Amino acid sequence: MHHKIEGFYRTCRDRGELTGAQGVVIPRANEPNLVLRDEVAQAVAKGRFHIWSVRSIDEAAALFLGVRAGAANAAGNYPPTSIYGRVAAELERFDSILREADEASEAQPPCD
Repeated sequence: MHHKIEGFYRTCRDRGELTGAQGVVIPRANEPNLVLRDEVAQAVAKGRFHIWSVRSIDEAAALFLGVRAGAANAAGNYPPTSIYGRVAAELERFDSILREADEASEAQPPCD
């Protein structure tokens, strides 16, 4: 794993100044085994490069998007502003479009 982190670090560094916005996401379970070159460790310590460790894909998605993933309630619905709530709403919108198209095609008289 350290090869991937250090490779991405070098790519960011070689493309220009490290801004503090660049970094990588790793599984939290891998954190105890992580050994990095001094240059990368120092950049992390100075906040110029980040290593975010997450427990789940939900945590990673929230980190990337700045919105909580969301948890379903007893009825299986997600909070509307959560990632999953927004995805569910968009899927419902697509489904509605397909239902309308099906209904419109059924209403058309057959061609003879």
